[in-house]
Amino acid sequence: MYSKFWVLIVAVAFFSACNKGEEITPTGGSFSFGGVSSGISSVRVEHVAYDGELYVLRFSSMPATYSITESGESGYGSVVNAFFCTDGDDFAPGEYRLMPTAADTLVSAVCTYPQESGDTVCYNLAEGKLSVDSVAEYLRYEFMFVTVNGDTVSGNYQGSHVKNHSVDLPSFGTISFDTLSCNLATPTLYEWGDMFSASADYNEYVFYSSDARFSDQGALRSGVQFSIGLTSMPDSALSPGVYHVSTSADLPVSVLYGHRLGTVSWGTYWQVYRNNTAVGKANILSDSVIIDYIDEELISVSISLSDQLGNTVSGNYSGPYNRKR
Repeated sequence: MYSKFWVLIVAVAFFSACNKGEEITPTGGSFSFGGVSSGISSVRVEHVAYDGELYVLRFSSMPATYSITESGESGYGSVVNAFFCTDGDDFAPGEYRLMPTAADTLVSAVCTYPQESGDTVCYNLAEGKLSVDSVAEYLRYEFMFVTVNGDTVSGNYQGSHVKNHSVDLPSFGTISFDTLSCNLATPTLYEWGDMFSASADYNEYVFYSSDARFSDQGALRSGVQFSIGLTSMPDSALSPGVYHVSTSADLPVSVLYGHRLGTVSWGTYWQVYRNNTAVGKANILSDSVIIDYIDEELISVSISLSDQLGNTVSGNYSGPYNRKR
């Protein structure tokens, strides 16, 4: 009796775990080519070029035995590399037409890499499409391509994906300090709320130079980061005005000075990375930032600050920003 009871308990736990797993959108998929079906364990989307004002993205699907990162490629198995034009630096739900060739030298293809000895075999893709749908917090990709020989390559993938870029991003401003001057790409606004004080909300604009490069995990590998910490009235959005540097997070409508809490930098500061290593950094200690215009998508800001090394940090930005709460 007791053994049956425990078998029942184990069975219920097993099926409960399965049901819980089904509630989470799985990451994975498969594709077929030449009568052979292969697994897709990951998808990588890389911004590799421009076509006029459009972005050229490389869509890569690969098995668990093959890896593509910002540093290179290695492994074995069948890999699909296909190029598409988009309005942004990532795919959104919609349908995209394959580009057989892009930027003159980029060729869409499905390749099989040998495990040990042997030749890599590639088949160029002539036409096809990629369909992207939103599923829970993930995207679902379905593709159907035709090779130059008339063979069909079809597959699907559902789950998270890696996004990166290997070209400079569009610039909407500049920043200068020390002996450096660089263009600024679209920043991200992090709205932290009352994390430092009940008297003021904390907002952080994080800018990167347009030539910045990142690891697939999002860490800065090379380029300039410039962060501006701005306070606003509690439960209020940032508004146009003059924001003077303050050492107190309790003071609304100010620029929070640069400092560290534990191992994390907060407030306003710059840092320069080369070859995955920080080669320079300084906190902002005085002067001001002027927000000339701001709405939910655009900001125009003038920067006139001084850092702890005695540098004048000056610049301006007028363009879009991303938003994270």
